[in-house]
Amino acid sequence: MTAFQLISAMVIQSIPMECVIDCGANPVPTDAKLQYIIQTKDGLKYEVSGLEVFKRADPGAVVDLIMSVASDNPDWIVRRGPGNTVIVSGTKNSPVKSVTFLSTGWMPEVRRRFAGASKE
Repeated sequence: MTAFQLISAMVIQSIPMECVIDCGANPVPTDAKLQYIIQTKDGLKYEVSGLEVFKRADPGAVVDLIMSVASDNPDWIVRRGPGNTVIVSGTKNSPVKSVTFLSTGWMPEVRRRFAGASKE
């Protein structure tokens, strides 16, 4: 690895990221039991399991379900995004590192982006 690549990697790691959970635009194609883990850079984990989503569920209802569970834990910074998305920023003390779904059946798409990258 060159010095430039090393410095670039260090700079990118220091930029705050957030994770976008995208529930899509179409009804859920299959029954699913959602299970996911949110982890921050300081190692804190928030695990959720057993959220039942039924075939043909509206993606907006899935967003509401994820948001209602997230609101149970006031330490986490989670907000509704545009369309059928949920944006996870982390906790008050540490930015998010990852959101991982371990669900059976259908699961939302998760992507990382620079914090504040979209105009909502």
